[in-house]
Amino acid sequence: MPQKKIFISNLPDLIEIQKTSFCWFLEKGLEQELNKFSLIVDYTDTYQIRFHANEFYFRKPTLTISESKWNEKTYFSSVFVPIEIENKKTKTIQFKNTFLCDLPLMTAKGTFVINGCERVILNQIVRSPGIYYKVDTKKKKKESLKIYTATLICSRGSWLYFEYDENKLVWIKTDKLNKIPLTILLDSFLKEKNELFHNVNYAAYFKYILENREVYNDTIDISDSNTNKLKSNSSTNWFKTKGILNGQLFDNNFYDIGEVGRYKINKRLNLNISEKIHNLTPQDIIQIIDYLIGLKLNQGTIDEIDNLQNRRVKSVGELLQNQFHSGLIRLERLITERMTMFNNTIFDLIYSKPIELAINEFFGTNPLSQYLDQINPLAELTHKRRISCLGPGGITRDRVSLVVRDIDPSYYGRLCPIETPEGHNAGLISSLATYGKVNKYEIGRAHV
Repeated sequence: MPQKKIFISNLPDLIEIQKTSFCWFLEKGLEQELNKFSLIVDYTDTYQIRFHANEFYFRKPTLTISESKWNEKTYFSSVFVPIEIENKKTKTIQFKNTFLCDLPLMTAKGTFVINGCERVILNQIVRSPGIYYKVDTKKKKKESLKIYTATLICSRGSWLYFEYDENKLVWIKTDKLNKIPLTILLDSFLKEKNELFHNVNYAAYFKYILENREVYNDTIDISDSNTNKLKSNSSTNWFKTKGILNGQLFDNNFYDIGEVGRYKINKRLNLNISEKIHNLTPQDIIQIIDYLIGLKLNQGTIDEIDNLQNRRVKSVGELLQNQFHSGLIRLERLITERMTMFNNTIFDLIYSKPIELAINEFFGTNPLSQYLDQINPLAELTHKRRISCLGPGGITRDRVSLVVRDIDPSYYGRLCPIETPEGHNAGLISSLATYGKVNKYEIGRAHV
């Protein structure tokens, strides 16, 4: 009896997530980071260094993939960028194509050859940048009180927490600063922008708080040891915090919600702010608090943070971009500190060591960078499609609860709930489903 032939049609590229992400980094991610450091000025405002980010280029690798493995070398390409240095005193401009770093390249199999060994970068699933609301229960004098809170997660910077307590007062805090009254933050951007209250639902609340600032001092419990420190000289402490908080929140160098965070905030609060604006705006703060007040009046919904629509995947391209960013910060700091005291040509200050150290640190010591599992081709493929909750910026396995390890209904068709290791990594490491795809905002699912 003749055997029937089975044809599998429209089978997706199972390592597309690796290759697409790295190609995005080469085409857009690298240029985005160079644009952030396009201008460096010394302390005396004598020299200006400009990076022509749009004109960077790569040189052909000196070794092939097989030669890199045989000689135990790294398969890489050299990155060059045109740099322009202007001397304001002499009014002269120098231009030179400068070597930036040696960047490891991905092979056609979705791996990297580092010191002759094939390595793979795991995909990391984290909480997506955006605003998330929830309700906490607080016991006070044998009574259960509902506290409405909002958490603003950013791509770079400290998380921002909003709390609407039982006294109908809004407090703001970060993981580095104690909670401060809402009025301290509002004073910074309401002097010239009173029109921000025109599009909110509870404008009367903001006006009442600004006119009755003393209500915050009246609600502090002196018997509490934590708030007793805040009670003593509280106004001075709050106004010292004001400059720090405002300077960090609205400065793109310290606080960045990213393109994903902007998309999520606009979608959650029905805003029309341009996706190119990655810093926090006063309109965001007002709308976040306005929605938080509405929750107290049963207007709006809370968020389920474990749902995949509130989580996203960081692939190799975004992880490399973050590491490249830290390398450029080190380079900028060195150039700025040594620029005024350097006697030779300033081009000698721009060297590749800070960036290469950051890249080598990522491939060599990062938990998401692992040796490729080469037991068989199926093990290799599974390793490349693995998604981990661990790593820098992720979850620590020692403190994670069973709720995070559990299976959410949104995993269906996106993440495989069965393929997970045993032991203390159970539920924290999984694999992408066969027809699952990842976009830049969240985990999607292809139509089967």
